[in-house]
Amino acid sequence: MIAIADTSGILTLFNRSEPDHNAARKAADQCGFLVVSPLALTEVHRVATSRAGRGAADGILRSLTERVRRMRVVLAPPTPEILDAALAVRARYASLNLDLVDAVNVALAAEYGTDAILTKDLRDFRALRPAGGNFPCFRILPDDL
Repeated sequence: MIAIADTSGILTLFNRSEPDHNAARKAADQCGFLVVSPLALTEVHRVATSRAGRGAADGILRSLTERVRRMRVVLAPPTPEILDAALAVRARYASLNLDLVDAVNVALAAEYGTDAILTKDLRDFRALRPAGGNFPCFRILPDDL
């Protein structure tokens, strides 16, 4: 299984005090790999810095970089096509006022042919539908395992 990792999902993976930490780790371990946008990494670093300090935020990025090297995480660049698709998602779901990272994650899910999203953002991803493929809805990890 391939899963797209959202900011909140990544933060849950690294925050041992998060109630869903173990479930998120189990979900991530069941994936062949996680796909992460550099945009999500920017949010992860900003949020982790504000909550736990720069050292902790840098540690998360070091750990993710090592996972990229071991091919457990794919760093997916925001290509013009991905950005175009993300803007179309934002327009289609204008009432949700999606941030760019969420819209990019929907576009990446279509690009990688998956319906799995590692996230705590239930409000948005329960309302969104995968763009392409034959998926009726997103599988939200770890909740839908």
